[in-house]
Amino acid sequence: MTQKLIIPADDEDAAITAAAHQDPDNPPLDDAFWQRARPHAAFNAERSTVSDAVTALRQRATHLDNEAATLRQIADSLETTLPPTTPPKGDTPW
Repeated sequence: MTQKLIIPADDEDAAITAAAHQDPDNPPLDDAFWQRARPHAAFNAERSTVSDAVTALRQRATHLDNEAATLRQIADSLETTLPPTTPPKGDTPW
């Protein structure tokens, strides 16, 4: 389904804009707003590098969690296969 764009006539556009100026919560965006907004247009480029860094940190954390789980499995298997240790008898240096 295609939607048809309806462009208001000049007098309708003026009435809509006048009504928007009377709404204190949602003022219309004027040319001054867009002049201030243009310098921040590069934000998306910076955001992608930040999101890439966050993704890399999450992947590293997942990798470390997997490594820790593997080391826990190795430690558990060693505890079951090695004989228990006993402290040395006699004088100890500590």
